[in-house]
Amino acid sequence: MRQVEYDVVVIGGGPGGLLAARVAAEKGVRTLLIEKESHFGKKPCSGAISSRGMQLSGLTPSPKFVDAVVKGFIVHAPDETKNVKTLNSEINEGPGYVTNKALFLKHLAILTAKAGSDIWLNTIVESLIVENNNFVKGVIARQGTERIEVRAKVVIDASGYASKLSTDILPRGTRYEIIPAVQYIMTNVEDVDDDLLYFYVGNEVAPGGYAWIFPTGEGTYEVGLGAMRPGTKAILDAWIKKHPDKFSKSKIIKYESAAIPIGGLVPKLAGNGIMLVGDAAGQVIPLTGGGNHSSMAGGRMAGEVAAKAIELGDTSVNTLSEYERLYIKESEWGSRIEKSYKVMKALVSLSDDDLNKLAEMIDGKDIVDLANGQNIGRVARKLLKHPILASKLALKILE
Repeated sequence: MRQVEYDVVVIGGGPGGLLAARVAAEKGVRTLLIEKESHFGKKPCSGAISSRGMQLSGLTPSPKFVDAVVKGFIVHAPDETKNVKTLNSEINEGPGYVTNKALFLKHLAILTAKAGSDIWLNTIVESLIVENNNFVKGVIARQGTERIEVRAKVVIDASGYASKLSTDILPRGTRYEIIPAVQYIMTNVEDVDDDLLYFYVGNEVAPGGYAWIFPTGEGTYEVGLGAMRPGTKAILDAWIKKHPDKFSKSKIIKYESAAIPIGGLVPKLAGNGIMLVGDAAGQVIPLTGGGNHSSMAGGRMAGEVAAKAIELGDTSVNTLSEYERLYIKESEWGSRIEKSYKVMKALVSLSDDDLNKLAEMIDGKDIVDLANGQNIGRVARKLLKHPILASKLALKILE
């Protein structure tokens, strides 16, 4: 078996993994990123990202990977005559972007390679190398029929929600919940504005989730649905059938499906010689299912902490737990994810009538804050004025 050595090995070429590898390489440590697929972005996933997320990525928005620039969003209540339309400018947000995810990741990978990180595609990580006291010392990788022992001082597992590589060392916990999501790429969607994102909520629409329509340029759209119930594709098909005003002339040109972890952060983000990033760490905003921005933030922090630990000569959990402290306590992300989870659990208990009433009481800033786990106390106090929503939603949020 061939043996190679690196300071940092990152498993997985999603947004978080690519940021972790780039930052570690920028700090001057020998870095390798391993991706099992032949190209980046093979996993189906919406490429929607906020202006702040784009800024964090280090990329300048470009038609090379941006399909659409969006100026706001519309959230439709179960009674679709009720909706909340909000422009980004009204909530002090910059433009949003719908990216071609594969091309977005390709350009992130270019920056990662330019920073000095090696990248191996078509490479499967079979197992971690674990030595005394559960100390991770590298990985066993396979390229075709060749197996390679990759020794490393720090391993960053960004291999996704389904990975079992590090679960013996850093268990995912009992709250690691997954929901299925499906998405079509469709043409000829009518009665929509091509610079807005559309969301639809309701127990008949998408139990515990939502449906969406995102513009992707050249007359194509992402039309998808995530729900806390089996048969998600059938639910999406039924929803499309109920909207002939939008889809009677539409054609499906692509079908995608994925699973999204919505249970919040896993119990531990770091161990001896190892850190978790992205879906493997639960770095997804539960209510929205969005993880691009939150995963890139985790990747950047993990890369910085890994490089610092190597410089100090201590890659034990005592040093790597700095990453956990930064993500959970010093940054906004730990709090946002936990609060979004609380709001999600409270909203699941609402009937469609309750959701219609909610749509009459809140505005776009309220929706953004609830979805992203920010200022939820302010929104809850606003809802205390409604006798039904006070007990069903507001008080649960304030617990």
